[in-house]
Amino acid sequence: MIFKSKYSRNPNIDIKVKIDNKQLGQVNTTKFLGILIDDNLSWKSHTTHVCNIISKYNGIIRKVKQFLPIESLPTLYNSLVYPYLNYCAIIWADNNNSHRDSVLLLQKKLVRTCTNSLWLAHSDPLFSTLKTLKIHDLYILQIVIFMYQFYHCLLPNDLLDQNYFTINSDVHNYNTRHAGDIHIEQTNTCLAYNTIRIQGALLWNNLPPILKSAPSVAVFKQHMKKHLLGKYLPSES
Repeated sequence: MIFKSKYSRNPNIDIKVKIDNKQLGQVNTTKFLGILIDDNLSWKSHTTHVCNIISKYNGIIRKVKQFLPIESLPTLYNSLVYPYLNYCAIIWADNNNSHRDSVLLLQKKLVRTCTNSLWLAHSDPLFSTLKTLKIHDLYILQIVIFMYQFYHCLLPNDLLDQNYFTINSDVHNYNTRHAGDIHIEQTNTCLAYNTIRIQGALLWNNLPPILKSAPSVAVFKQHMKKHLLGKYLPSES
């Protein structure tokens, strides 16, 4: 596989690679640790795979729900579909994935099925009822868990360069209220802006202090999920 930009002027790059005089075949997509990686890193192939999984199980659940109590349908969702949504969402469900909305549309159909709701029922209360997150919120959850582990020095020492994230107090000596926030680097492209280096810092800086000071990863994850689910409820006027 040869990685290249989808905007490349020469998309058909042909490079011959041989090992023991045997030519290796060139592919556009391959599976690595359960993730389908394409040569443009667009995650289109993996997103399509996840969409197919959701569509298949949505059809199955629709057929069997008449024989099961409605209370058991969320269990089917969590056991059959959620693992595919949650697995490595921090990688493939980022903001650069223009195909992510297809997953969300199918998610909405599935939560309507699992709650026995009307076809056009508003989905936010249904996500709240099932206590499950939309795909872009799963991405946010995994990002901020990563940032929590970084901020509290819980990541492996060799995972990130020591200066990958910088605290504002290390950049300037001004005693401001944001001195303890992570410094936001300037970027010139949308691709760079949507990387974990920028999005992680933005999401972490905007979290309430009580969430940042959670005593453990498990407690932080629990409170953060509750925080995200709270967005699905109608705001009180």
